[in-house]
Amino acid sequence: MRGKPKQKRPPTGQALHNHLTKTSSAPPAPKGNRRGLKHGLNSEVALAPVRAKHIVSLSERYPDLDELRLALLADRLARIEMACAWLDTQGDVVRDEHGHIYKVVAHVEKWVSKAESVLREIESEHKSSKRFDLAGRMAQLDSGD
Repeated sequence: MRGKPKQKRPPTGQALHNHLTKTSSAPPAPKGNRRGLKHGLNSEVALAPVRAKHIVSLSERYPDLDELRLALLADRLARIEMACAWLDTQGDVVRDEHGHIYKVVAHVEKWVSKAESVLREIESEHKSSKRFDLAGRMAQLDSGD
C-alpha cells in the first residue's frame, strides 16, 4: 500500500519573495537584451534590422512602390525570415512538449501565402508600368519628339 502523496512545501526565503513579487534573483536585464527571446517575432529589437534589410532590397527592386505597401511587405518578409530561422533551429520537431504544433508554423504558412500574393501583384504592376513606359517612348519616337 502506498502512503500519502508528498505535499509540496510552500516556498520560503528568496523563493517566497520571488513567488510573491513575480521576480527572480537575476539582475535586471539591460535594455535591448534578448534574454527571453524565443523566435523574436514580437521583439522590435530583433525585427528592426531584418525589416530594414528588406526595405532596402524592396526599394531597390521596386522603386515606385508606395511607402505603406513597402513597410507592410518588409515587415511580413522579416517575420517570415525570423520564424523560418527559428524553426530551422528546432530541427524536424515543430511541436512543443505537449505535442501541439507551434503557433508560429501556422503563422508562417499564412504570411508566406500573403507575401507571395502581394509580390505577384507588385510584380504585375511593375511589368505593366514598364510596358506602358515602352509604349509611351515608342509613341514619342513615331511623333518625332
